[in-house]
Amino acid sequence: MESALEKKKRKFRALYELLFANYRILNYRISEKLGFRAVSKVLEEAHKYQYIIGPETRKCSHGNTLEYIYFFTAEEPDITYMEYREDPRVIYNAQLYGFCNSLVISKEEIEIEGEILLKGPRSDYYIPFTPDHSFECALQNMQKKIQHFSPHDYTPREFIKTHWNETVKWDEDDEKIYRFLKYDLRKKKGSLIKNQHISKEKINYWFETLDKRCTIHTSFYPETLTKYQSYLSVFDTEYEDFVIEVFSELPASPSFFKVQDKLILIAYYPGKFMNDVYTQTSEILSIPPLEVELLTEGIVKKKQRAMVGRSWKKDL
Repeated sequence: MESALEKKKRKFRALYELLFANYRILNYRISEKLGFRAVSKVLEEAHKYQYIIGPETRKCSHGNTLEYIYFFTAEEPDITYMEYREDPRVIYNAQLYGFCNSLVISKEEIEIEGEILLKGPRSDYYIPFTPDHSFECALQNMQKKIQHFSPHDYTPREFIKTHWNETVKWDEDDEKIYRFLKYDLRKKKGSLIKNQHISKEKINYWFETLDKRCTIHTSFYPETLTKYQSYLSVFDTEYEDFVIEVFSELPASPSFFKVQDKLILIAYYPGKFMNDVYTQTSEILSIPPLEVELLTEGIVKKKQRAMVGRSWKKDL
């Protein structure tokens, strides 16, 4: 018999699938499709406990809306973290534990004090649809994909886009709307019209052109986000789309982007799946040996990984 917790997870999973397909779907349509009586309360609970993050949005990598990323090692990472938290140019920063100790994302190029390992404008983000299966099933699928990979059959799919040599229409009102909706694309438009004095026509145009100027992020975490540890991996590979396909099997939503020619993965794992464990049948049960297979098969030339510690983001 299905437990109350399993019913809740199934309910939020169904809600995620609707939001992923249509981030502005009306509440009454959700009620029609899923039978929820109080859709607002279900949405509130899903967000409060972080089963669902988003729908959010981020700017695409056009020449006039670029964001700059820095991976570096600071001499005093605690002090560095607090300093960048107060920097008005910085959108996001985090402490890392691994190949470097600091990450900064800025809305303009900045001077970094420390040893920079990787820097540059970021690409667009890519957020895949999250499959409905267990971590054990995901790891088995990932292993099978790696074992059956053939370089001769590889065809790039261009999951990740870049627009560095293009510009897009983006004015002061676009920026105001973006900041208001960045972390919740389902917010009501009324306060933008009333408080920001932006016309309804302008707001409607912003939504109509959103997919050409921004990426949309709707993520699902079946155990709630706080039950996972966040890891950031940097891959040097000639088969980036295959690597993306492999990690898109994860049942807790990952995200991908590029800096220079390096593929960046932000993934969320339960702690036990970061232990280096094999069964007696050599079936992979965790992430580290799976990454080793990517290296030994020549799919990835080099990888670096760091655990994400505390982080800070702004409405910029």
